[in-house]
Amino acid sequence: MIILDHVSKHYQTRDKEDFVAVEPTSLEIKQGEIFGLMGYSGAGKSTLLRLINLLERPDTGTVSVCGQELTALNATQLRHARQTSAWYSNSSTY
Repeated sequence: MIILDHVSKHYQTRDKEDFVAVEPTSLEIKQGEIFGLMGYSGAGKSTLLRLINLLERPDTGTVSVCGQELTALNATQLRHARQTSAWYSNSSTY
């Protein structure tokens, strides 16, 4: 199961302005469910996917996969979780 709880992501533009890539978002994907991300260019689809697999850390909220809160892990622990978990090896092939 994948659980996003109020995750958001902001970036700073070259003009030092705040750009909201992902508004606070909550989502629960149960085992066996299939989801697609659809939207216009620049809508935040890739950023949301990168938040799910923690290639980018959310500014707010938590990400949990298979009962493990990934946002609570440090870099070493996250690397170990990726090496030993089927969820990451499967997600990296798409």
